[in-house]
Amino acid sequence: MFKNQIPKFSRICVIALFIVLFAVSACNTKIESLPVETAMTEKNDSATPTAGNPTATSTSQPEISLSVNGAPYAFSNPIVIKDGLLWLPSIELFQFMDRKEVSVNDEFISTGGNNAEGKFSNCHFWIGRTGPNSYTNDTEGSFWFESDYPAFTQNGEIYLSEKMVEDCVGEIVQLDADQKSVSLNIDYKVLKMMQEESPNFVTFYKLKDSSELNDSRIGNLVSGVVKTPVDSWISDIPRMKPFGFTRARITLNASDGLSVDPSLGDIENTTPPEYIEIYQAMKEAGIISRYSLSFWDLENRENGGSISKQRLSSEDEIERYLEYVRMVVTDLKGLVSEYELWNEPDANTDWYQRIEPEDYIAVAKRAIPIIREIDPDARIVLAATSSYVDIPCQEYSKMILESDILPLGDIISLHTVNNDASPVFLSDYYYGYDEMWNGIKETAELHGFKGEYYADELNYRSHYSLAVLGPEEGNYHPYEPEISAKYFARMIAINQGMNISVGTSGTNEIERPIEAMMIRNMAYLLDGLKAFPFDLQVESESDLIRHYTFKDDDGNLYVFIWNDGEAMVESQDVKGSLIIEGKTAGAVIAYDPYLMNMQGLTFDNNAEGVKLDNLLFRDYPLMYKIELQ
Repeated sequence: MFKNQIPKFSRICVIALFIVLFAVSACNTKIESLPVETAMTEKNDSATPTAGNPTATSTSQPEISLSVNGAPYAFSNPIVIKDGLLWLPSIELFQFMDRKEVSVNDEFISTGGNNAEGKFSNCHFWIGRTGPNSYTNDTEGSFWFESDYPAFTQNGEIYLSEKMVEDCVGEIVQLDADQKSVSLNIDYKVLKMMQEESPNFVTFYKLKDSSELNDSRIGNLVSGVVKTPVDSWISDIPRMKPFGFTRARITLNASDGLSVDPSLGDIENTTPPEYIEIYQAMKEAGIISRYSLSFWDLENRENGGSISKQRLSSEDEIERYLEYVRMVVTDLKGLVSEYELWNEPDANTDWYQRIEPEDYIAVAKRAIPIIREIDPDARIVLAATSSYVDIPCQEYSKMILESDILPLGDIISLHTVNNDASPVFLSDYYYGYDEMWNGIKETAELHGFKGEYYADELNYRSHYSLAVLGPEEGNYHPYEPEISAKYFARMIAINQGMNISVGTSGTNEIERPIEAMMIRNMAYLLDGLKAFPFDLQVESESDLIRHYTFKDDDGNLYVFIWNDGEAMVESQDVKGSLIIEGKTAGAVIAYDPYLMNMQGLTFDNNAEGVKLDNLLFRDYPLMYKIELQ
């Protein structure tokens, strides 16, 4: 796969106003409560469970209650009445409204995005300022509002009056002073039942704080790190977890031969000290980093030396590669978690990237002991071959999987998810994915492998991303953004349901916000869950229901389930029922990662197990959490 040199998540750094949107969004994340009814018709007034710590906890009721589109909701910060005016926690409000940009400092809050009428508004509010020019809904300064009362800060939140909010986003606030209640009416925030004929209402859930995200087992790809200033990287790293990423796959130069900058030969001799700080910052942020040890032999080529298009096939070149490995691992010892021997060694012969499989195996036997000697705690990543949908790639990978280097590695990475496969494109590959990976695992383990598996470079291209953001040559099939997001969610659930970690590629968080939010929401739901088999029965109008099962450390069970036919922009839900065999539940809660809805489900504990009827299956994964008695 060809990847842009501009790092995927570093694009955030260049847009200052976008800093807070997801950071705050994923920072409020304890799927925190809003009362839900759970078992049968009994009401559970405890707090909504969180994705990372799903045990319910009680919360005190705010003085002024809140509902959104008729459903109870609660911000982390209370709504207040001050000076006879209604004041709202604006950071939480704007991020809940999916405003594209939110920026905050000690002097102002700014936000850009569509208002209630679907028109773009770019608003700026001065904190503590009264009189003329207190705030505007047009940051070009063509019109300013006057206010007798200033926006103010309380407990780290910026409070704006009802009028300020509505001058920015439109008339969405209704206050019932007698009932001490506030209603927000936001047309595009959808509440949708996940169980018919249920007395339990649907509401919105919130994500836990990003500091609580442990390991979502979802990573991003960062290619060409030295193309971006170090300060930008340092400021960008804290925003990785808010986007759901707890892992990162990194190269200083480009990861593909086509995009390599030939002027960067010096970084193959020594790692620039300032860039070592990036890996230190990642470690401190709890990010599991992987360094791809692709070597372009630039200094040798610049000085008139030659290399073969079949890389690492001569002893001189191998010696230079091993010296490079020694240098990188020595410089980054204790900072990098994983070392990948080469990116896509089966690809790009014309760009000095391909290594013949027998040469790859031979060099691995010499490089791995060097890494083990210098940094014994680091993990070794094998294979990392290109688009696995292609038969030549499968044949190349098979030679590695059947070799005697398997016991020497800790991780097998295969790029099995960068091909847009779905029920309408490469459908045999899509529906045969589980069987394919089961065969891969069986082969690897027969040859002594005992480590972790990665499906890397997950991408479902949208029309915009393929045509504008990252044009690529190849057999791809772009979708509408909403459909891409749903296939992202499916493939994340499929892989993690098979105990396979996921790396992404091409997931620009600014330009692809729908897909980014789905990845983030799946990451937070899956954090702390482990693939775990248990028996269940499914009945449905559709014969394409697909599901995967998990367990958390507290013993709660989880099912990710969906209708596995063609995804549509608007889900065509199908009815069904589910029995979790041999279990007894105290509560069952459904989560929708696309709409960020949650609903307590009614169920029956009987001789067969936990029975749930009148379920509605979407065309993307819903998560059911089963709290056992």
